[in-house]
Amino acid sequence: MAGWATLVAVMTAVATWTALPLLVQWLPVDGPERPPVQQAGTLPARVGAPAIWTPDQEQSPIGAASVYYTSNTWFDDSHLAVGLVGRGTDTYRVGRFTGAAGMTGAISPDGARLAVEDGLVDLATGRLTGYPEPWAGHSVQPQAWSPDGARLAVLVGDHETESDGATGTGDAATGTGDAATGTGDGATGTGDGATGTGDAATGEDDSTAGEQDDGGTGADEAEKAPLTRVRLALLEPANGTIREIARLSDRAALPGWTVAFSPDGSRLAFPSEDRLHVRTLAGGTTIDLPLPADARIAGKGAWTRDGRNLLVVSGARCDCGDHPVRWTVTTISATDGAVTGTEISREGVYALRVIGWWPSGTPVAVEYTAVSGADPSLFTDPAGRDGLTSQIDIEAARLIDLGTGRTLLTDGSTIVPGAIESLDIPDQVLAAGAVRPGDPPLLDHGTVLLIPASIFAVSLVVVIAATVLRLARREDPGGTPPADPISRDSSAPTG
Repeated sequence: MAGWATLVAVMTAVATWTALPLLVQWLPVDGPERPPVQQAGTLPARVGAPAIWTPDQEQSPIGAASVYYTSNTWFDDSHLAVGLVGRGTDTYRVGRFTGAAGMTGAISPDGARLAVEDGLVDLATGRLTGYPEPWAGHSVQPQAWSPDGARLAVLVGDHETESDGATGTGDAATGTGDAATGTGDGATGTGDGATGTGDAATGEDDSTAGEQDDGGTGADEAEKAPLTRVRLALLEPANGTIREIARLSDRAALPGWTVAFSPDGSRLAFPSEDRLHVRTLAGGTTIDLPLPADARIAGKGAWTRDGRNLLVVSGARCDCGDHPVRWTVTTISATDGAVTGTEISREGVYALRVIGWWPSGTPVAVEYTAVSGADPSLFTDPAGRDGLTSQIDIEAARLIDLGTGRTLLTDGSTIVPGAIESLDIPDQVLAAGAVRPGDPPLLDHGTVLLIPASIFAVSLVVVIAATVLRLARREDPGGTPPADPISRDSSAPTG
């Protein structure tokens, strides 16, 4: 009997061990081809990791979402996937897209469209539309939608070679002119990357207000320009029109903390080293504001609801909490940069990013915690910046009311933490301020792995126990007879 038990246990352990690799892969099941009917947008208080059989967003569209989130922990290739939770129901979908939610991807104000590094996704149809041809071959990192959803602010990577910088040739990503000769983009103000036309109001190219300008002074200026530039641009998805706003250094262009639309969509705030630009989009005029030391725009939701002020955030080392950084959010005037209002500080967290406002009038922020041993995540530290955008040093993310510190959305996974490493919420969901309990998948990746791991462990214990028993029997095959309680002398008389 022990032999059969051992055989069964061994076979079970081998089968379970063989199946484990399959349980860390996304194996979507077929879902309905038509999106479910969505209710009014509400925020789930708990969100968990998607199950391995969660339907594919492309094949089974979700319609509209209340949460767009990412993590490296779900599957063996989670860095190539994003998670979506229904706008009014706890329907889950997974999309095969790249980028960290809220940093290099953004969800539209109504939750019906998703901008990712790969292109624009219609969540009602599942259709992915690539970016315009001028951006082909360049990295595109969506940052923020305008409040009406008509425009999308993006960072476009410019991978110029050294020879390109020396000769001042134009940028293929935007079709701008020749910096060495001072013609075209910036010098004459006639080149908009998508349309070849200037700013409608001023006839000047928007890049002149950026962190670095092309042209103007010719070859000398071109030689000073960095070999790698990032362009801040606006895209109108309805017609594909591109409008270049500015050229930023790598330091200024930190995904997630680079641009914010004013509440009415008429102005755009973006950084330039230790300054903050506020651009009026209709007229092209720009206000240049000073920033507090080591501060930058606090996120896509940095504008106060009345449009008068902006939130900026700065980090400093401290002996506090689980991570030695204190983040301070400061309110400054959008007209002169003067500090107004009170400061809000959060200690021991990896990063802080403001994404919108709660109906109570307090800002809503994504708060990140760090993995053990992560470097301090200061904006001025290249290692910390990389850890933010790659999510490598992020253990978990949650949504908080920055005014009260109350948690609005958190990880609802049952076994393994880290289901949310970055997230983004539609503006309209935040503005409504309605919260539902949330119903994370019961069999998330942690639970699915725990079941076979437990079976494997039990099988292993059975094998070990059976082996020990068999060895014991081999050492004493006949067994040990019980001792005679009465010792008799065979020669004694029987009487």
